Amino acid sequence: ADCGCPVTEGARLDTKMREVLVRGTCFEVTATRIEEGVVRGLVAWGGFVSLFAPGSGVPSKSSNSNTSNSNGTNGAKQNFTKHGNIRADGGINFAMPVPLGQYSIIYPHGLPVTAGFSRHTPIKTKLKLDDIVEVVETRVEDGKVRGRLSAIICAAGISRGWISIFDPSCRWAKFVGRDSSGNGNGGSGKGASGHRHSQRGTSGRKLDF
Repeated sequence: ADCGCPVTEGARLDTKMREVLVRGTCFEVTATRIEEGVVRGLVAWGGFVSLFAPGSGVPSKSSNSNTSNSNGTNGAKQNFTKHGNIRADGGINFAMPVPLGQYSIIYPHGLPVTAGFSRHTPIKTKLKLDDIVEVVETRVEDGKVRGRLSAIICAAGISRGWISIFDPSCRWAKFVGRDSSGNGNGGSGKGASGHRHSQRGTSGRKLDF
């Protein structure tokens, strides 16, 4: 989330606010819709957030401003623009999608690959520093972005599983490119959109996976 994303009880921009996500919060979106030109996401734990507002395609003349865009805003919509960042096309980003594709392991002590989505499922193998894996789905568990891997070759043969990619304070793998199908944005997880949104983490120091 960027700049404190408001979570509202309903999809409309003028519905009651229930909480504000602080910058860096990782959250899972299960469905999307458009309200007043803003793409809104249904958060997995309930409530709606603004994900982005498309621009006109014309670069904004005031790229340092975070209160307006080239399309102009008013009413409830203008209240939400102060929480986003102006895009090059004059639109506004409120959250960043976690891309699918190839990731390089930056954790040097053996990154666990678990059998299931949960970090508490059995460990199948561990990935070494600079290993390259392909993430085909992302979800969020306890504030950590988890990635499901396509088949990987390890000592036990061909294996599949999940890794922790990052959380607001730490990163264990970094995105290096699109997958073999050319996709590199958004996710294919459960729900209509499958997008996972977060601000980027920081280092690959050893923390609880």
